[in-house]
Amino acid sequence: MTDRQLLETLVQGIEKLNYEMSQFKAELSQVKTEMSQVNAQLDENTQITKAILHRQDETDAKLDQLAMDVHNLHAEVASTKEESAIHTQRIDQLSELVPRIEALELDVKVIKKAIR
Repeated sequence: MTDRQLLETLVQGIEKLNYEMSQFKAELSQVKTEMSQVNAQLDENTQITKAILHRQDETDAKLDQLAMDVHNLHAEVASTKEESAIHTQRIDQLSELVPRIEALELDVKVIKKAIR
C-alpha cells in the first residue's frame, strides 16, 4: 500500500468517524430533548402528587373534626336521654299525685259548701 492509499484510507476512516459522530450527536440531542420533556412531565406529576397529598391531609383533618363532632353529639344525646328519663320519672310521680289533688280539691269544695 502506498502512502497515498494509506492517507486516503485514513481520510475515509476519519470521514466515516465524523459522520458517525454527527449521527451520534443528533441522537444525543434527540435523547436530551426527550429527557427534557420527561423531566417536565415528572415535575408536573410531582406537583400534582403534592397537591393531592395536601388535599388528602385537609380531608383527613376534616374527617377527624367530623369524628370529634359525632363523638360530642353522641355524648349530648346520651345526656339528653338521661334528662328525658328523669323528666319522665317526675311526670309519672306527678301523674300519681293528680288523683290525690283532685280528691283534695273535691274535699275543699265540700268543706266550703259546708261552711257557707
